[in-house]
Amino acid sequence: ADASAQQMNNLMLVELNEPSLLNNLRARFEQQKPYTYTGELELMCLNPYEKLPCYDEAVMQACKEGVYAEPHIWAMSERIFRALSDKGTLAQSVVVSGEIGAGKTETNKQLMNYLAWRSVRGPDGEVKEGAGDGKKDLSATIVATEPLLEAFGNAKTSRNNNSSRFGKF
Repeated sequence: ADASAQQMNNLMLVELNEPSLLNNLRARFEQQKPYTYTGELELMCLNPYEKLPCYDEAVMQACKEGVYAEPHIWAMSERIFRALSDKGTLAQSVVVSGEIGAGKTETNKQLMNYLAWRSVRGPDGEVKEGAGDGKKDLSATIVATEPLLEAFGNAKTSRNNNSSRFGKF
């Protein structure tokens, strides 16, 4: 695939059809860029089955500041965090879906980790006063709910002890 023709957002492809979409995803994946936007609210990920260098606190900070140039689960998580922080916004949901082995569980963990990280930092990025005290700490609540959320979407199958049966919400 021609790397110069790849797009961070699939909707920016010159031709939007199955071959060009797959070509774009392949080109990005080969450059260790597993994430690609498809529109404003959709993020596609190809599971690399390995830890990539795009998962460190500097990337979290760049996503928080809105300066991380590449599509990333944490950039999408920042948008989710801001929507959840909006006092006028009512119910919110996030859907993480995909085939077996697509990385739904890992994506959900990254999403929750970012929300936990983000919830203990003020506007300047410093840890908020009272964070970690267990009473006012949203990150502790998020981390505590993870096993429960995980249990709703997982079941043992003959092929996988931790199979995601219903996607991740």
